[in-house]
Amino acid sequence: MDTVGTTLFLGITSWFLAGLSGLVNAAVTFDQVVHNTLWIVGHFHHMALLNIGFVIFAATYKFVPELLEKKLYSDSLAKWHIWLTFIGQIGASTVWMIQGLQGVPRRFAVLPDHYVTLSQVALPFVWVMGAAQLLFLYNMVQTVRGTKAKRRFSTATVEATVSTPA
Repeated sequence: MDTVGTTLFLGITSWFLAGLSGLVNAAVTFDQVVHNTLWIVGHFHHMALLNIGFVIFAATYKFVPELLEKKLYSDSLAKWHIWLTFIGQIGASTVWMIQGLQGVPRRFAVLPDHYVTLSQVALPFVWVMGAAQLLFLYNMVQTVRGTKAKRRFSTATVEATVSTPA
C-alpha cells in the first residue's frame, strides 16, 4: 500500500478508536469521573492528530508532489513518518488516558509527585513523534527542492536490458 493509502487507513482506524473513547465520555457518570483530567487530553490529541492530522499528511503526500510536478523524495521516509507518528501518538494518548482514569488533573503546569512516573512513560512516545515530524520536514524540503532519493538497487530488470530477436 502506498503512503497515502496507509495514512488514510490509519486515520480511519484512529477515528474509530477515538470514537469509542468519545462514546464513553458521553455517559454522564463516566464524564463526572474523567472531566478535567488527562483522559480528555488523551482523547483530544488522539482524535485531533490521528484523524485530522493524518488527513492533512495524506493530502500533503498526495498533492504537494503533483502541484510541484516533482516526485516525492522518499516514499520510504514517508511511511516511516506515518508509522512513527501513529505509534508515538497511540502510546502517548494511552498513557494520558490511563492517567485520566487515575484522576490526574489536566491544567497543572507541574503535576503532583505521585503522578510523575506515568508522565515519564509518555515522554519517549512524544520524542518518537517529534523525530517523525523531522522526517516529514526533511522529506518535504527535499521534494520541493526536486532532489531524487538514491536507490540502493537498480530498477532495471534482466528483461529490460536484453534485446529480443525481431
